[in-house]
Amino acid sequence: MKILFVKLKEPVFNAPIVPSLGLWSMKAIARKIDPTIHIDILDEQLDYENSNIEYFLKQEKYDVVAISAMFSVQHFETLRIASIAKSYGARVIVGGIHGSLIAEDYPELFDDYCIGEGENWFLRFLGHSRFLDLVNFPNPYPERLKEEMFIYWMKKRPFSLTSKTDKWVPFETSRGCPRSCDFCIVPSYWGKWRPVGLSNVNDRLSYLVDNDVQEVFISDDNMSANKEYFLNVMERFKYYGTYWSTPNGFSAKTILDDRCFKAIAKTNCWQLQIAFDATTNKNAELIDMKQKFVEQEDALKISRRLKDAGIRSVGFFLIGYPGQTLQDMQETLDFANSLPLDNRHIYIATPYPGTVLYRKCIDNEWLDCKPHEIYSKFIGNKSYQISIISTPEFKSSQVIELRAKDREIAMRKKGLIA
Repeated sequence: MKILFVKLKEPVFNAPIVPSLGLWSMKAIARKIDPTIHIDILDEQLDYENSNIEYFLKQEKYDVVAISAMFSVQHFETLRIASIAKSYGARVIVGGIHGSLIAEDYPELFDDYCIGEGENWFLRFLGHSRFLDLVNFPNPYPERLKEEMFIYWMKKRPFSLTSKTDKWVPFETSRGCPRSCDFCIVPSYWGKWRPVGLSNVNDRLSYLVDNDVQEVFISDDNMSANKEYFLNVMERFKYYGTYWSTPNGFSAKTILDDRCFKAIAKTNCWQLQIAFDATTNKNAELIDMKQKFVEQEDALKISRRLKDAGIRSVGFFLIGYPGQTLQDMQETLDFANSLPLDNRHIYIATPYPGTVLYRKCIDNEWLDCKPHEIYSKFIGNKSYQISIISTPEFKSSQVIELRAKDREIAMRKKGLIA
């Protein structure tokens, strides 16, 4: 059997160019259970002469083309790639968060689809009835890791577009999240929080160090969901001395825990992206953040702790959520700018299909467009640069203007504009 995995490009400005840990993991599964299976991975984001699907399909007769569609911004590219693969007679399968949401809407393009963990779906697809726990997955990294990573390192576009070193890879210590924020689809897609396992963390770090990797970007959605497990993970990072950061965000409350913070400070953690999201109780209740919210006094304490420890801090904040007023949003911006952070990202609430927020917007007619038109709004934009929600309290255009004005002020403070 010949299979082509496709990692779609992200049609947004200056998107990171990084490998897919999930596709590597599925390839490792196949390598372990049936070495005769031929698997290639096409990463469209690399953008070199052989990075288009027709080149691959002309070189090989693939039985299966499996598309990883993680983001709504990839909607039209998902359909385009599926259509081309179909024209070459391949069986087309789609996975990833976005892919699993749209597959049933296009039965003429997709023969099957995967929801959640691709590895176990892939095992069943290959005819194996057994189910593997996350802790029993094989090492996902390629045997010739440095060769695979060379072109990514040359591109110099890692997660968040910044890195501590030139030799980095994605890494995971867990999957899923026990929380259920209204704007997030992670819990419904991944399911409950599960650890990779301390033995796996240790073995993979050892493998990476042996291959001259100096830095890992943690892809977890909630790295510190289990405190004792997290403390043990920190011991392994301390031992191997690997630099690490959290581009997907990190729990603010973990920094408030003295044991956890001291454990972090003993490792080579160089940057934490903190998911503050809301800065008032009112906004936290609207977003349904539950135990995730930290008071303003604690947010200030977190920022100062990180600065004193020499760890760069990036804050994530959310505006434009239904129920907020323009004054609520301005208060969020003002507080975000008052914190001693190294950087902050202001996101505009986006009702991605599959989220609670999306359903609320549909039910209350808060969308500025028809539901099927949402995907065209994403093209050429990053999600935090658009607004498609209008409520009795605000218009989408007002939210965009508010964020643009705040960004101009922030850039002027940094001396980036006159």
